[in-house]
Order: sequence, then structure tokens, then C-alpha cells
Amino acid sequence: MKIKTLQFVKNQQGTTMMEFALAAPLLLLLLFGIFETGHLYYIRSNLQHAVYTAARYAMMNATASNSTISQKASEKVTAVSAGAVTISIQDQMVGGKPYKQISLAYNFSSVVGSLINYTNIPINVQSSVPALP
Repeated sequence: MKIKTLQFVKNQQGTTMMEFALAAPLLLLLLFGIFETGHLYYIRSNLQHAVYTAARYAMMNATASNSTISQKASEKVTAVSAGAVTISIQDQMVGGKPYKQISLAYNFSSVVGSLINYTNIPINVQSSVPALP
């Protein structure tokens, strides 16, 4: 009986498969995390482009209404559904001069985040431009 136990302990068959079975979930989680982080930054970059485009439009067209500026921002959002993005435009006075602050907000839901109970990552981008008369 003792000899069979020693042979069983020295037997190395299947150890590679067991090591892979233990390491694979962690490696896949890391890989999906890298993809999701890249996707998050892609969406943020797209939203930043949309807010800059709307801000540029607001500067060039001083008589444009807030709804027109909001529509210009919405047209440039391509990474996600435009309906999922909250667009707000505020008229402000800074140093006695009128400014428009354009903000876009989106809640990013990560597939990997749902595994660790962290699903809604807020993405907020904004730009302020002078409202020239």
C-alpha cells in the first residue's frame, strides 16, 4: 500500500491541465479587463470629440439655440447610442462675459465589472466656450 501511495504522489500526469484550469480564469479576467478598459477610453474619446464639436459650433454660430447645439453633439456620438448620453448646456457668466458650458454624461456598463459588482462607471466630459455676440 505504501508503494502505491508513493507512485501516486510521484505521478506528474495531468498537472499541466490542473495548473491551466487554475490560471485560465484569472488570465481571461485580465484579458477582458484590458479590452473593457480600451472600450471605455474609446467611448470617452468619442464623447470628448462630440463635446468639442458642439463647442466649436456654439462659438462659430453665436445665435444658435441650445437645442441646436445639443443636436450637433448628439450627431457626433457614434460609440454608443445617442439616447443613452445625457447632454446639458448651461449659460454662465464668467468675469462678466457670457459662456456656454456643454456637458455630456454616460454610464459605462462593463461586462467584467459585473463579475466584481462594479457595473456603472460614469463618464463625464465638458467644454466651456465664450458665447460671442
